[in-house]
Amino acid sequence: MRAFLQSLRDFLRRIRHNRLGVGGVVILLTITLVSMLPNFVPSLFRKPWAVSRNSLFPPSAQYPMGTDDLGRDVFSRFIYGAQVTLFIGLAGAFLSTLLGIFAGAYAGYYGGIMDAVLMRLADMLWIMPTFFVGLVVVAMFGPSLNNVILIISLLFWPSTARLVRAEMLSLRERKFVDAVRLLGMSKMRIVFRELLPNVMPVAIANGTLQIAAAILLESGLSFLGLGDPSRPTWGYQLSEARPFLQEAWWMALFPGLGIFLTTFSIHVIGDAVNDILNPRLRSSRK
Repeated sequence: MRAFLQSLRDFLRRIRHNRLGVGGVVILLTITLVSMLPNFVPSLFRKPWAVSRNSLFPPSAQYPMGTDDLGRDVFSRFIYGAQVTLFIGLAGAFLSTLLGIFAGAYAGYYGGIMDAVLMRLADMLWIMPTFFVGLVVVAMFGPSLNNVILIISLLFWPSTARLVRAEMLSLRERKFVDAVRLLGMSKMRIVFRELLPNVMPVAIANGTLQIAAAILLESGLSFLGLGDPSRPTWGYQLSEARPFLQEAWWMALFPGLGIFLTTFSIHVIGDAVNDILNPRLRSSRK
């Protein structure tokens, strides 16, 4: 725990010198904190599904982001949509990164037939158009929140697996690995105690970028009507706004801006994380 806190302090100290990274952290942290407000002060927000007679009202003091065609408060739907969108992005990226780490570590260290099988499977998923595969799978199994997260995790793990495998192939021939082998350490302990800690920076940097990719995939599916209809994600709100783009521009503007700012900040943070965790890249940019 102490080592983790020390690493976190070191990371925060380094990222302060990256202005874009700091800006990305501020934007993402602001969106995250605002999305959590209904959980602590629900009385300040209208229910996202509550309809009224005030349909298609433009932004005003009463309705900061206007209302939609059913009189629902766009601001409340924006806030609740942020919760679902961020959860899908984080959950999908976490599971895909976890799968990629285990697959890449096993393939890179043990090799053999399983290495060939896992990498050919990764190649097959890599060349497939991710969005269209997700479109077909969701259409077959239904547009639920769990299905979308599962699809994201199954489609995005190959990139992490390939990066982890490449690092493992390099690390397993190092002298410190030979030393622990001579000490009688088992293969499993070598992988988890000696190799994976050295591989994690690469996996974390790649996983950060996968959050943005997961959000974009979910938003695209929801925009086409294949998201969970009981969850007002930003993509689903954009889908609802299509028939009213001319007369109620605010219905599309705010969820679209939320998607843009979130994915932009995540990409900026991902670049900053890569610069911090990759000393060679950091030194080359000085």
